Amino acid sequence: MILVTHSIIGSALVHTALSVGGAFTAGVLSHYLFDMIPHWHYHVPKVKEASLRAPGSAPIKLSRALLADIRLVAIDLAFGLALSFLFFDGSWSVIGAGVFGAVLPDLLVGASKFWPQKLLVLHDKFHRWIHTDIRLDDRPMLGITTQAGIAILFVLFFR
Repeated sequence: MILVTHSIIGSALVHTALSVGGAFTAGVLSHYLFDMIPHWHYHVPKVKEASLRAPGSAPIKLSRALLADIRLVAIDLAFGLALSFLFFDGSWSVIGAGVFGAVLPDLLVGASKFWPQKLLVLHDKFHRWIHTDIRLDDRPMLGITTQAGIAILFVLFFR
């Protein structure tokens, strides 16, 4: 699932929460729950290549192509954060914590490819285990439509 969708789900679930810690925890849990649903990923070949490496393998090296892919991921994250603040009222710290929690698992997977430390590798294995094996990457119209639909439903029902 793309970070915009994870961000909107996380912020929708927590924007009325009173606790930053609770918002963060709910965001993290939402990530794992929604990664169980078949979904689409946009084309970032170097990030995908890195993410498919065996957990704990040698660290990846930065390259121009990988940095270009990371830039797209950063734009995805920034867009998700901006939409979360736009669509939902509430404490900025609570919404930010919900968004951060909702995207953190994917960021940790990325971190494990640069720094294959024991806890990051363990998280990568767990993330792979919980993530659906059904990917809509080769069906972008269906994948984009379903993620947009999920995001719209969360905005409509939780706003």
